[in-house]
Amino acid sequence: MRISRFFGISIVVSALAIPSLPGGSDKVFWIVPDHPTDPRLRLEDHTWVLPFQGLEIRVRFLDTSGRLAFLEERQPTFPDFFASDGLFPEEYQFFRVDLKNSGEEKVTFHPGNVVVITNKNDQEFPLDYTDFYRRLTRKGGKTEKHLKQVPSLFYDGSLTLRPGESTSKLLAFPAPRRKWKRLQLYVSFLQLGTESHSFRFPFSRQAGADPEPLTGKESPDSGQNP
Repeated sequence: MRISRFFGISIVVSALAIPSLPGGSDKVFWIVPDHPTDPRLRLEDHTWVLPFQGLEIRVRFLDTSGRLAFLEERQPTFPDFFASDGLFPEEYQFFRVDLKNSGEEKVTFHPGNVVVITNKNDQEFPLDYTDFYRRLTRKGGKTEKHLKQVPSLFYDGSLTLRPGESTSKLLAFPAPRRKWKRLQLYVSFLQLGTESHSFRFPFSRQAGADPEPLTGKESPDSGQNP
């Protein structure tokens, strides 16, 4: 289910140099964490960390090298679907989301309740199982094998974590079509026990050789993902 109402949550990112912009610009810019409004949100090694009622949410923006390293570690035989000659040659943005349930209630997370929204009010939803299925069946080949691998790498459907369980996967969003200055990643619905909650994760784009750090006790490291 994909919904169009938005509430609040907090998430993560590292600085990323982008060689080109949608629309043909060749200016380099950085995607960095923006100033959060949620006091519970802290920055830790390029990652937003949000503790909430026994649940810990960690979110990190991944550039191309970070994405490839994640996939290589989890599924070395998984092809790069997002290469220029892959299943999804269009431009995408990737967020690694880690969920750790140390509480006493079940946690239910659905990627259809997550949306990227820019300061231009452009909205993008993440790829789900149906998107992968359509592209894979269109291409043919090792469709069944790769479809079985998708759920271990990407949030492609509803997920429930019982107490003591954790997970770490990717959300893949089509890149916004228009130039943007600020971007929010919204989780509009996350169920913890019988209650629902929402969170917001802010990012901004900075031009120049090096991004300006956030002011405060901690700031994001500049440069590429390690």
